[in-house]
Amino acid sequence: MSWYKAGKIAVTNGSKAITGNGTDFVINVKPGFAFLGPDFQLYEVDAVVSATSATLATAYRGVTAAAADYGIFQTQGIIADLSAQVAALINNYGGIAQQFPDALNVISAAQNSANAAQATAGAKYGKANILGVVGQTGGVPTGAIIESGSNANGYYTKWANGTQHCWSSVLFPRIDVGTSGNVVWTFPAAFVTGPGVSNSIVGQEGSGDQSSVGVLSSNGLYMAIGNASVTFLSYAYKASMTGSVRLSVMATGRWF
Repeated sequence: MSWYKAGKIAVTNGSKAITGNGTDFVINVKPGFAFLGPDFQLYEVDAVVSATSATLATAYRGVTAAAADYGIFQTQGIIADLSAQVAALINNYGGIAQQFPDALNVISAAQNSANAAQATAGAKYGKANILGVVGQTGGVPTGAIIESGSNANGYYTKWANGTQHCWSSVLFPRIDVGTSGNVVWTFPAAFVTGPGVSNSIVGQEGSGDQSSVGVLSSNGLYMAIGNASVTFLSYAYKASMTGSVRLSVMATGRWF
């Protein structure tokens, strides 16, 4: 830092007061700075009163002077005070600073753990494997979310929560008036208990009155439901069928 010597000053023999003209002591001078007076002697600045007023630690010993040149410069004492303040700051807060690396390590470890958990979850249930083979242990899903497939008996969809849907179409042979017969639909995937079953006639082949053909699917006396299959009773009560009737069937239940 260069010496401060802007403007002029006035000093009086035996007085500690310094009066400035064109000076700014508030911005540029601090207590403890050295003051070189018109008498070429060094004095210590004791206080800064205003931009144009300051006081010395000891009285001015030289000849009274007005509009005189001067010089003020920073002393080693300021640096020593700053060093002491920095040392006190480190002493007070150094322990906290030492904890920062530990805290960062904890945060980093938590982030790594979260990333690993996310990766594991993504590996178990991700876009690439949301469809697959479902599974469970003690009622807790262990496989994919959705499983679907088909075979000669129809189509099925299994969900991780245990729900299962099966659907297909069943072809009834020719039915003569006043006669009936049983048709068994084996589910494409077995249920853990007997499911709920629905059906509807969706078409006929050959000639005959379709409205005269019925399929019993809700009367327990004429239908048997098990875990692996369902038996339907078909009958004709008006006219004979020269062809066959196709039935759309669906079963809903649980696979575990």
